[in-house]
Amino acid sequence: MNIRYTAVVWTLSFFLCACAGHPLTGSGPSPENPAENTAAGSPAENESIEPAPESSTAETEAVSEDYTVILGDLTLALYENRQDFTDKLTEANVSYTYSSGCYIIDKALSAYFENDICVRFRFWNETPQTGRGIHIGDSYAQMTKQYGAPAESYGHPSHIAYRYDFDKGICEFGTSHEPDSPIDHVNVYIPGHLPADYYGPE
Repeated sequence: MNIRYTAVVWTLSFFLCACAGHPLTGSGPSPENPAENTAAGSPAENESIEPAPESSTAETEAVSEDYTVILGDLTLALYENRQDFTDKLTEANVSYTYSSGCYIIDKALSAYFENDICVRFRFWNETPQTGRGIHIGDSYAQMTKQYGAPAESYGHPSHIAYRYDFDKGICEFGTSHEPDSPIDHVNVYIPGHLPADYYGPE
């Protein structure tokens, strides 16, 4: 009897341990992001970045609008730590997936993390906007009205990128070469965290 009881206990213990180590459902790569390798959004692991705020909820409200993005009623910021970032998404009841350092949020916004710190946002449609209200679909004139003349613009085979440098963050907008083309790329990132081949090979 004691032998059978011990066997049952050991079997139950093994089952509970296996369940505890099982990954959460739905955390795999997002089908909304097939063209970009998630890992390409992060630099080498040994590249240093500044630590995230200890309490992001209060400090996000005080951080420069040029480091933030807005998705509905939700404001997210560069340099936020991942735990606080996840808590904000959960409290706002926003749908998201997470895999390999990247959140896909509401099928509209990617947020890339390195060492549990947010280092880059990429917009996927017209829903998210920068802290100054610019989003995909806006015109060059709307961009310059909010940001002024870009600090730098540079051409690629498919796009022109307009970059605005701030103290510890960058807002970058991309349009095609066609005249009067609307903005179709938006990235907000910590310097050094936009993949060199983002717009394709030179």
